[in-house]
Amino acid sequence: MAKTNLVGYAETFGWNSLSNSELLSIVTGNEENALLLSDYFEYGTPSLAKLAEFEGIGKKTAEKIKALHTLFTRKKTDAPCKVQCSADIYNYIAPVFDNATCEEVWLMLIDAGCRITRRILLSKGSLDCSLLDVRMIVKHALDNNCTHVAIAHNHPSGVAKPSSYDIESTAEIVRGCRLMRIRLIDHLIVTKDGYYSFDDNENLDFQ
Repeated sequence: MAKTNLVGYAETFGWNSLSNSELLSIVTGNEENALLLSDYFEYGTPSLAKLAEFEGIGKKTAEKIKALHTLFTRKKTDAPCKVQCSADIYNYIAPVFDNATCEEVWLMLIDAGCRITRRILLSKGSLDCSLLDVRMIVKHALDNNCTHVAIAHNHPSGVAKPSSYDIESTAEIVRGCRLMRIRLIDHLIVTKDGYYSFDDNENLDFQ
């Protein structure tokens, strides 16, 4: 279907009636490439260089696609998220790690209604070279009147199993937060294929 016909169809039946590839074809002007692009987006966001390699896309269109995807991801994760289980935290934070090439640690602040109201980047780089500062976690929680927090970091290697450092640093965070009556409800290790939850594995009960 031509671009103009797609827009007319969307205006008549709603934009959600269009598939991902059809929406991308409106941006790119190329229906065949849009189908391939849609498949790529199923497995994460292609890099700017990779997007520009598609025939008929070019640098400027690639930049638009990248900007739109970043805007969508940011909007999705900026919205308050109700936390009832580890999967809720994972679904909220996973897009933030999309295409990350090094380890990042994020703090999520949780209000009295069990909603994630804000996320804060605590550390970027190898965890072995960047000790988590419990004082900063406590400070962010107190400054935002939160009595519950969650943290998540990624393993670019794809291995979700916690390292000895992950376990030791989590124990330090639990103890430090407990002194200020702040509860760490979970620590997630995120990979492209899933996640490890300290809470699900009953690994948050540090004395």
